[in-house]
Formats: sequence, C-alpha cells, structure tokens
Amino acid sequence: MEKTVKEGFKFHHTIFNYIRVTEVYAHTTYFKEGDVWTNSWFTWMGTGNKTGIGFSNRCHFDMKWENGKIVEMLCYYDNTSLNMEMAAQ
Repeated sequence: MEKTVKEGFKFHHTIFNYIRVTEVYAHTTYFKEGDVWTNSWFTWMGTGNKTGIGFSNRCHFDMKWENGKIVEMLCYYDNTSLNMEMAAQ
C-alpha cells in the first residue's frame, strides 16, 4: 500500500503546481475492540499545469493502523480538479 500511496501523491505533482495543504485537523480513536483509526480533515489547493485553474478542495482521510503501520486508507474528496487536468489537452 505504501508504494501505491506515494506514487499517487507524486503523480499530483506532475499535473499540479503550487500544491498546498492547509486547515489540517486530525485525531486518533482507539476502539475497545482494538481497532485504531486516525481521521484527518484538510484543504488541498493547487494550480493545474495544463488548465492554469486554481483549485481548492476540502478532503477527509481515514487511516486504519495495525502494528504501527497504516493498513487501510479511505479518502473522500471531490475529484473534479483531477479529472479536468487529466482530460486537458
């Protein structure tokens, strides 16, 4: 999973510039059944290399931990900006 996630984040830097992450909030919940999840909210901003459009996108990520490593990550965000940049000529 680690390699896939890193490749995905690196890919953003090939189609967007001036990437910023702001308004970050995170907390970790320890469930009595033993599950550990970190929930993170943030605003992702960047400018499309092809379109020149500046995007701002509120995001929410949930990460499940096992033995000190993230084993599952759920990502919720509007992918309109990503789709627009990938479709741009």
